[in-house]
Amino acid sequence: MKLYNWKPTAENINNLPEKIRDYIKELGTTSDPAGIIQDNACLLENVKALTRKCKILKLRIDLMSFFVPADKMEKIEKDAEKAQTPR
Repeated sequence: MKLYNWKPTAENINNLPEKIRDYIKELGTTSDPAGIIQDNACLLENVKALTRKCKILKLRIDLMSFFVPADKMEKIEKDAEKAQTPR
Protein backbone atom coordinates (compact mmCIF):
# COMPACT_ATOMS: atom_id res chain seq x y z
CA MET A 1 0.00 0.00 0.00
CA LYS A 2 1.47 3.33 -1.09
CA LEU A 3 0.55 5.90 1.53
CA TYR A 4 1.38 8.95 -0.57
CA ASN A 5 -1.60 8.11 -2.82
CA TRP A 6 -3.93 7.28 0.06
CA LYS A 7 -7.11 9.35 0.30
CA PRO A 8 -9.71 9.19 3.10
CA THR A 9 -12.47 7.63 1.02
CA ALA A 10 -15.14 5.48 2.63
CA GLU A 11 -13.61 2.38 1.05
CA ASN A 12 -10.09 3.18 2.30
CA ILE A 13 -11.29 3.97 5.81
CA ASN A 14 -13.34 0.76 5.93
CA ASN A 15 -10.21 -1.19 4.96
CA LEU A 16 -8.28 0.16 7.96
CA PRO A 17 -7.90 -1.94 11.11
CA GLU A 18 -10.89 -1.73 13.43
CA LYS A 19 -9.09 0.21 16.19
CA ILE A 20 -7.99 2.89 13.74
CA ARG A 21 -11.53 3.13 12.30
CA ASP A 22 -12.92 3.51 15.82
CA TYR A 23 -10.35 6.21 16.56
CA ILE A 24 -11.32 8.14 13.41
CA LYS A 25 -15.01 7.85 14.30
CA GLU A 26 -14.27 9.08 17.83
CA LEU A 27 -12.34 12.06 16.43
CA GLY A 28 -15.31 13.01 14.29
CA THR A 29 -17.69 12.68 17.22
CA THR A 30 -15.61 14.65 19.72
CA SER A 31 -14.50 17.41 17.37
CA ASP A 32 -18.04 18.08 16.05
CA PRO A 33 -20.49 16.54 18.52
CA ALA A 34 -23.50 18.50 17.27
CA GLY A 35 -22.67 17.89 13.63
CA ILE A 36 -22.40 21.63 12.95
CA ILE A 37 -19.32 21.33 10.75
CA GLN A 38 -20.95 18.59 8.70
CA ASP A 39 -24.17 20.63 8.41
CA ASN A 40 -22.19 23.69 7.30
CA ALA A 41 -20.39 21.65 4.66
CA CYS A 42 -23.75 20.40 3.33
CA LEU A 43 -25.18 23.93 3.39
CA LEU A 44 -22.16 25.20 1.46
CA GLU A 45 -22.75 22.58 -1.21
CA ASN A 46 -26.42 23.60 -1.36
CA VAL A 47 -25.47 27.26 -1.78
CA LYS A 48 -23.08 26.37 -4.60
CA ALA A 49 -25.75 24.29 -6.35
CA LEU A 50 -28.39 27.00 -5.95
CA THR A 51 -25.96 29.63 -7.24
CA ARG A 52 -25.35 27.53 -10.35
CA LYS A 53 -29.10 27.05 -10.80
CA CYS A 54 -29.67 30.79 -10.39
CA LYS A 55 -27.09 31.58 -13.09
CA ILE A 56 -28.78 29.13 -15.44
CA LEU A 57 -32.20 30.65 -14.77
CA LYS A 58 -30.83 34.17 -15.33
CA LEU A 59 -29.42 33.05 -18.66
CA ARG A 60 -32.80 31.57 -19.58
CA ILE A 61 -34.51 34.86 -18.67
CA ASP A 62 -32.01 36.77 -20.80
CA LEU A 63 -32.68 34.42 -23.69
CA MET A 64 -36.42 34.65 -23.19
CA SER A 65 -36.31 38.47 -23.09
CA PHE A 66 -34.70 38.37 -26.51
CA PHE A 67 -37.83 36.73 -27.94
CA VAL A 68 -40.55 38.27 -25.74
CA PRO A 69 -41.70 41.89 -26.25
CA ALA A 70 -40.43 44.29 -23.56
CA ASP A 71 -43.86 45.10 -22.08
CA LYS A 72 -44.71 41.41 -21.63
CA MET A 73 -41.26 40.72 -20.15
CA GLU A 74 -41.78 43.46 -17.53
CA LYS A 75 -45.08 41.86 -16.51
CA ILE A 76 -43.42 38.45 -16.25
CA GLU A 77 -40.66 39.91 -14.03
CA LYS A 78 -43.19 41.73 -11.79
CA ASP A 79 -45.24 38.54 -11.42
CA ALA A 80 -42.09 36.63 -10.49
CA GLU A 81 -41.20 39.23 -7.84
CA LYS A 82 -44.71 39.01 -6.36
CA ALA A 83 -44.44 35.23 -6.23
CA GLN A 84 -41.17 35.49 -4.26
CA THR A 85 -42.54 37.88 -1.63
CA PRO A 86 -43.27 36.08 1.67
CA ARG A 87 -46.92 36.09 2.65
